[in-house]
Amino acid sequence: MSLNPVYLWNPQNFPDPQAMLPDGFDAAHRIVSEWADQPLPQGADTSAFDKPAGYIAEAARSGKASADFKAAYADIAA
Repeated sequence: MSLNPVYLWNPQNFPDPQAMLPDGFDAAHRIVSEWADQPLPQGADTSAFDKPAGYIAEAARSGKASADFKAAYADIAA
């Protein structure tokens, strides 16, 4: 599949967005973990991650978060 925005915009080329989503949280976590091991290019703009990182940090500090979640994201929740 092309990552060209015009290609992706055309519904005929991208008929079922749900089919592209992982089946569950475990699959999504595995995908994120695989990508997390890849270093960003030197000088990369990481500002796009600031807002999601803030949400994760807030959730990790929440009293409702599980111990595993808190441990996994302790580095950004500090």
